[in-house]
Amino acid sequence: MVGVPQAPPPVSQPLAATPPPVLSTPAREKCLSDTGNGLDCREALGQMAKTGTPLYDVYKRGCERKAKLLGCGVFKSTAVTDGDRPQVELLMKCEAGVSEGCEDVSTKAAPLQAWLSTLKADGCKKGQSALCKNFKECRGKTEWSCKPSGATPTQGGVAPKEVCGCVPRSCGGPLTVTPSPSARTWPDGTARGAFACAP
Repeated sequence: MVGVPQAPPPVSQPLAATPPPVLSTPAREKCLSDTGNGLDCREALGQMAKTGTPLYDVYKRGCERKAKLLGCGVFKSTAVTDGDRPQVELLMKCEAGVSEGCEDVSTKAAPLQAWLSTLKADGCKKGQSALCKNFKECRGKTEWSCKPSGATPTQGGVAPKEVCGCVPRSCGGPLTVTPSPSARTWPDGTARGAFACAP
C-alpha cells in the first residue's frame, strides 16, 4: 500500500560455529559414568576418534581412571593452556588410532612436543610411514612404490591417478589400491594411497 510505512526485513544474524556432535556410545557413557574404567575409556576413544567427535572429556576421564594414556600429564602442566586445546585434541586423536592427527599438530609447548615425538615414534614402529622421519621407510614385507589408483577415468579420458605408499612385496591374489580418502599427499607431493592384498 502506498504511504504506509513497511517494516524493514529482519536482519539475519550469522550462525555461531556449531561444534561437531558428540558420538554417544555405550563405551563413552560407561567411561563417563561412576562405574566406568580405563578400558571403557580406551574403547570409547578408539570409536570416537574416527568420527571427529571431541575427545577431551573422555580422554581426561580415562586419565583419571588410570587408562595408561600417554598424554595424561597435559592436565597437570602449566605449560599447556586453553589455547593449546585444538592441538591437544589432535594428539588425542592420533593416540586413539587416527595417525593423521599427529601430522596436523603444530605446537611450541614442550609437553605437547614430547607427546607428539612419542606418538610419531610409536606410529612409525607400527608401520604408519607418514609418521616416520623418512616417510618412504616401510616395515615388514612391504616396499615403497607407486601404483595406478584404479579409479575410473573421467569423461575427459584422464588416466587413473597414481598413488604411493608401502606396498606388499607379494600377494597370493590381486592387490587392492585405495587412494587416501582425505586426499592427503606425501611430503614429496605424490598422492597418498593404501595397499592391501585382496582376500
